Amino acid sequence: MRLTHSIALLFGMVPISLQAQVTEWKTLSNRAGWSIQYPTDWSVSSCHACEDLMDASVEFVDFHPPRHEGGSVKLEISRQKPDSVSLDELFGRIKAPNSRDAYILEEERMTFRGLPALRVVYSGPAKTPGKGLQHEITFIIGYHNVFSIALFSPLKDRISDPIIPIKQLKNYDVYQKMVGLFREGE
Repeated sequence: MRLTHSIALLFGMVPISLQAQVTEWKTLSNRAGWSIQYPTDWSVSSCHACEDLMDASVEFVDFHPPRHEGGSVKLEISRQKPDSVSLDELFGRIKAPNSRDAYILEEERMTFRGLPALRVVYSGPAKTPGKGLQHEITFIIGYHNVFSIALFSPLKDRISDPIIPIKQLKNYDVYQKMVGLFREGE
């Protein structure tokens, strides 16, 4: 069954219609004050030593679709937002690619529920032109923490297959909705 969701996409901007084959959502609420919704048929995991995903010390949560198809979502939580750094400097630090072979394809500054945010699409690494991966990360500068919510290509598509544009991944609309449903201490 197709369900059309009209939301002010991600950041309270122009409402658009999302087509997602997701009819039921679960909410993961963490004792640190944030919550995120995800499809009920997706699995959730974190570090091997993290037995309680609601514990305030959890630093990341992975969300995997059935059979790991169409891209997985990762939420990362920094422990503390630096107070003495300008927004430009903070965005410059957090958007820097993690690999020398990766590069930024596009970026967009925005506001998320009144908070500064940055959406970045990365490509790479790849040894062969036209191969590799794309991923998108939405960074949200929260009240106390910096959050990143990312969509990654499926593992089988990462290095050897031709690059699939991130917006063509099966779970891109689900990722956007998850970002839009994220909350921090509201």
